[in-house]
Amino acid sequence: MPKITITIEGDASQLRGVLEGILNGIPSQDFPEVGEPSPDGFIPNAPLTRDEVRYFWDDISQQAQIVLLEVAQRPKGYPFGELATKLRVDGRTLGGRLSSIGFAMNRNGVPREKNPIIRDTRGGELIYRMHPDVAEEIKRRAHDEGLSGWDEV
Repeated sequence: MPKITITIEGDASQLRGVLEGILNGIPSQDFPEVGEPSPDGFIPNAPLTRDEVRYFWDDISQQAQIVLLEVAQRPKGYPFGELATKLRVDGRTLGGRLSSIGFAMNRNGVPREKNPIIRDTRGGELIYRMHPDVAEEIKRRAHDEGLSGWDEV
């Protein structure tokens, strides 16, 4: 992750305009192309298509759907420990729910390398990521079915 230090001198009323001008010059690509590393070295899987999400979505438990929905809220990175805490489960339970997603994908012919949750273990911490297009599709499906979060289970 790049570290940037900026010093701005002048009238405080002009601060917003200066910062917007700086930020508008920074590319907004938050997710690298498939197979291309981001600046921090993360390489994403090929994203699932809408049909591929549909193929396995109805074949997973509501608890597994909620795991996907929660990761979809923070697709750029959700540390394992924080996810388990948010869902009020231990690591073994969370792992089981994640495994059930993989089994459902296999049963429905969705390639393993297109797993909606990408495991990122760089830096010694397990972080789950999700392609933003997949996150949006999961949020759409969850909304259509009235699924809103972990507290419903």
